[in-house]
Amino acid sequence: MTQSGDARHLLDERLRRVDALFFVDELAAPRLCDDDLHHLLSVLRPRVGSVIGLSDGNGSWCTERITALPTRQRRSSMRPSDTAQGLEFAQLDGVVTQTREDPELTVAFAMPKGDRMDLIVQKLTEIGIDNIVPLITKRTVVRLDEREGTRRRDRLNKIAREACSQARRLFLPAIHEPQSLEQFLRGAPIGIAFAEPGGSSLGSEVRGLVVGPEGGWEPDELSGEFPKVGFGSTVLRVETAAIAAGALLSAVRANVVQHG
Repeated sequence: MTQSGDARHLLDERLRRVDALFFVDELAAPRLCDDDLHHLLSVLRPRVGSVIGLSDGNGSWCTERITALPTRQRRSSMRPSDTAQGLEFAQLDGVVTQTREDPELTVAFAMPKGDRMDLIVQKLTEIGIDNIVPLITKRTVVRLDEREGTRRRDRLNKIAREACSQARRLFLPAIHEPQSLEQFLRGAPIGIAFAEPGGSSLGSEVRGLVVGPEGGWEPDELSGEFPKVGFGSTVLRVETAAIAAGALLSAVRANVVQHG
């Protein structure tokens, strides 16, 4: 069953009422990953009869009532992946599929130092950004080898998954591999603009924003082919600018603000 319009509001209400939302590979035969099992059993501590939401991360979801739980003694003697043997669900209302919001939104940003990229991915996911793209610019300090890049991407995907659960978001975002600005612009989707002081106001034709490093863009990186969008008169840190970019794009898509 696919829902949209007024029915979507009712579905959103149902999602907000569930005790938690988790992502599984197969809704027909749901199996929580070890991290989600630990969170459900050890942090949320549900009772028989508690209701949770399950989603495939691509818009389909259902509500499930917990009908059986492993005993505490059994949990303590089992590996995390084995606790699923004592956890049973009963589907309540069938599987519902929501349509993805249109257009898809993209935020690309110069990779910052430290753990600030974790914050960016977390908040852009909560806001509803569809494509999250870390960029390597001429002034980017962070450089990752292949092994570190894989480890970082796995961590960011985990953060995005947890943020989707918290926000009751049914579509997992695409966390792209770090790439050069040139590489991103060559394959950039329609409607990309640069976040740049002095730029114009954000219009509905803009579907993605590119946020530069704190030192600013090199002159030859600011391509005249792409429009510029301004965020005001203050100088923002990368994480602030990226989150602001996502919030503005999402607000315009949802028609909750007036735009140029």
